[in-house]
Amino acid sequence: MKTLCYVLSALLLASTGYAQPCGNYTGPIFLDGFGPPDRSFVEEPAAVLPPEAMPLALTIVAPADGAVVGSETLQVYGSFSGPPAAGVAINRFPAVQTAADFVGLVILEPGENTITVKLTQLTGESITHTRTVNYDPAQQPDVELSAEIQGEHAPIKTGFTLALKPDLGLNPTRLQVDFDGDGSFEVDSTNISAPLLHEYKIPGFFTPTALVTFDGPPLITRSATRKMAVLPLPLTRATLCYVFYRMKNRLGANDINDAVKSVNAELRSEVQADFEALPDPIAAAPLLGTVVDGSLGIRIASLTLSTTYRNRPIATSMQFERSLDGVWRVTDM
Repeated sequence: MKTLCYVLSALLLASTGYAQPCGNYTGPIFLDGFGPPDRSFVEEPAAVLPPEAMPLALTIVAPADGAVVGSETLQVYGSFSGPPAAGVAINRFPAVQTAADFVGLVILEPGENTITVKLTQLTGESITHTRTVNYDPAQQPDVELSAEIQGEHAPIKTGFTLALKPDLGLNPTRLQVDFDGDGSFEVDSTNISAPLLHEYKIPGFFTPTALVTFDGPPLITRSATRKMAVLPLPLTRATLCYVFYRMKNRLGANDINDAVKSVNAELRSEVQADFEALPDPIAAAPLLGTVVDGSLGIRIASLTLSTTYRNRPIATSMQFERSLDGVWRVTDM
């Protein structure tokens, strides 16, 4: 960051177009510990971002306020809307988001727990909803379904784990699992320990459901569900490009205070000082370049930028991370 103003100052003699392409993105994808090998973003349709004037709206679908639960880990999920790059955080940790849905996992303490869900837009405005749930270990459910992850970019293959309540006193005889919520069972087995692995090839917000049948008489069936957020790569690409180009455009309007809102809070004062030290911020803005490539994950990402100096192309990179409020912001450039 310290060399930013010097680099831009040196490039002021150059002239770069103000077009805003978002790149082809044929490079590798950050996996965050999970995910597919190399994929091309052209496999999915382009994403359309919401209008900048879209108001913030947040709905928590689960858990219900005042709910009593018997599991130490609890999925929190719901829906949201807002301007581009709006982020959802659950108890100050970024949720996994699709275009309109979110999901995250919280760990509960016995007794009363407060869950805080906050929706924040890039410029800092936010709305917050809370839920109070009570965790009672004595009410552990008979069947629980868990997943290795809460979500990732499509396509993603992930494993699931089925857990039965200890000392249940019932003999399980059949396991059925519908991974994508379409009403058909991808797993239908008398082997209760059958491996549970599924590949989500298209984006969406899915509800995997497991049914376990216990022998009788009478036969008893217990169910467990889980939420899975499968993200479209073009949405992440478009969001990151929006964050970058918004900073570039605001710098070009000589609105440095607004431009640095695209930067992580810990680095904002440093970048603002760099921008203010430029001899001509308006002329420097186009020299940030255009996006030509990138490597994306659901929490960290990198964009490759291209500009021109003395008729020679120059490639630079810019690093991004989802902040604690769930908003994508620049962390290094």
